Amino acid sequence: MITATNVLVLLAMLVGTVGIVVPVLPGLLLVWGSTLVWALGRQDGPGWLVLGLATLWYAVGLVTQYTVPGRGMKTAGVRGAVVAVALAVAVVGFFVVPGVGAPLGFVLAVYAIERVRRREHAGA
Repeated sequence: MITATNVLVLLAMLVGTVGIVVPVLPGLLLVWGSTLVWALGRQDGPGWLVLGLATLWYAVGLVTQYTVPGRGMKTAGVRGAVVAVALAVAVVGFFVVPGVGAPLGFVLAVYAIERVRRREHAGA
C-alpha cells in the first residue's frame, strides 16, 4: 500500500542516491536514515531485516569510502604527510566554503603539494 510515509522515504532515498554520486549530499546517511524510518513504520521482521542489511551496506560503504582512495594515493606515490596536510586544509575548507570546501580543499592541497614536489625532483 502506498502511503505518504512511503513516498517521502522513496524521495529521500532518491536524493541520497544522487548524493552518493554528487559529494555535496550525505548520500549513504540519507539512504540509511530513510530505511530506518521505513523499518520503524513497518515494525515487522522483513522491515528489520532490510534495516540490518542497509546498516551492513552503510558500514561497508563508510570503510570503502576511506580505504580505497587512500590505497590509490599510496600506489601513486603520495606520502602520508601530504595526506595529513590535505586533511587539515579540508577541515579549514569545510568552514570557509560550506558544502564543497572540504573535498575541494583536500583535492587542491594534494594536487598543489605533489605538483611542487615533483617539479623539485624533475629539476634535480
